[in-house]
Amino acid sequence: ELLALDLPLRYRLSSLDPDDVSLELLDVWQESASICRHFHICLQALDDQLLKRMNRSYSVARGVDLLQEIHRRLPMAGIGTDLITGFPGEDRDCFQRGLELFSVLPLTYAHIFPYSERAGTAATRLDGEVEAGERKRRSSRLRAEVERKRREYGLNMTGQSVDIVIEGVLEGRVEHRGDSLHSGRWLTGTTGEYLSAAIRFDNLGEFAHPGELENKSSTLPDFGSIVRARIYDYDKDTGRSLCDALNPV
Repeated sequence: ELLALDLPLRYRLSSLDPDDVSLELLDVWQESASICRHFHICLQALDDQLLKRMNRSYSVARGVDLLQEIHRRLPMAGIGTDLITGFPGEDRDCFQRGLELFSVLPLTYAHIFPYSERAGTAATRLDGEVEAGERKRRSSRLRAEVERKRREYGLNMTGQSVDIVIEGVLEGRVEHRGDSLHSGRWLTGTTGEYLSAAIRFDNLGEFAHPGELENKSSTLPDFGSIVRARIYDYDKDTGRSLCDALNPV
């Protein structure tokens, strides 16, 4: 049914353990134009003792080597991870070492979760409990570093050409680096690198509901279509890359 729509397709692989990604798979990633330049590698922790307590089969070195190899092959790829703060056994020094390592890894974003007890799980029987308030404080510190990396990546992507899947319409105004306000209507979507993006079109027609244009004669792309665009700026307040369309729409 999906193929019958005759839309360009792209594939996004996510939530992979480091052991799931081989050099051969990276070869395919490099050669294929259909696979998004986006990797979500689930590290969970940046300390070997914590990984053992989580029953993870890989080491921190394995995860770091993989992230560096991805960045070497595809330097503009979006690379994310999941990290848990306050897992039993994570003392202050352990957290600080992990924070320092995170700051130098080629990650562009991360999902941060304070550890939460679940009845009946093995983790609730471990020693080294971290007080709940401290878990949240550590999460806040790590999220601040995540935001720094996200903004740095967004700014570094300025000038790059990207493919954006159109997902919606933004009415009104988009801030342009805090210097001025650009009014108008924008198509919004997600790049293959997992960046939120907005493409300005002054002649946007009304959307009756997601997926359908009220004006069927419009040359604008439908929701779900892929538009090639060039990033010309990054709006640090909304976290969106601002783009100009390159291919005819």
